[in-house]
Amino acid sequence: MINSKKINVPAVRSSLLVQEPKDEKMIEKAREKLHHENLTFVVTDIRQPWTFYTNQQELVLFSLVLEHIEELELIFFEAAKALVTGGYMYIGELHPFKQYLGSRARVETADGNFTPDCYTHAISAYTTAAFKNGFSLVDLKELGDEKAPDTIPRIVQFLFKKINPTK
Repeated sequence: MINSKKINVPAVRSSLLVQEPKDEKMIEKAREKLHHENLTFVVTDIRQPWTFYTNQQELVLFSLVLEHIEELELIFFEAAKALVTGGYMYIGELHPFKQYLGSRARVETADGNFTPDCYTHAISAYTTAAFKNGFSLVDLKELGDEKAPDTIPRIVQFLFKKINPTK
C-alpha cells in the first residue's frame, strides 16, 4: 500500500495532507506530487486544535513534518478525531537513524538556509502514540538510498488504521 517512489492516494472521498513547512517551494512541490481531486492541502500549526475540517476524513497524510514536532501524542489525538473509524493515517519521516547521525532538515529560502527545530522520535514513539489514540499498524517500511541499498534507512513510512472511535 505504501509506494517508496511517491505516495499513492487511495480512492477515498476525502483526505487531508497536513503540512507545516516554512517554504512556499516545499508547499508547491507537495501539491505537484500529490495532485488528487479529493485531497485538501492544509498548511497550519498542527500543535493547536484542528479546526480546519468540517467532516471526518478517510485519510490523513504527514510528510516530513512530525520530526519538527516535539510531542507526537497531541498530533495523533487530533488526527484520530479528524478520521472516520476505519480511516488511515500515513506518515513519512526522516528515519531516526539518520537523525542520530546528525542529519537534519535544511530549507533554502530567499534569506539563506533555514534549519527548523528537529526532534528525534524513535519508531516506538510513533507506534506508542498511535496505539494510545486508537490506531493499529498496517504497514511499516524503512527506505534506504536506492543507489546505496546497504546503507542505513533514510525514510521511515508508517500506515496506521483508526480502529477505535475517538472519545
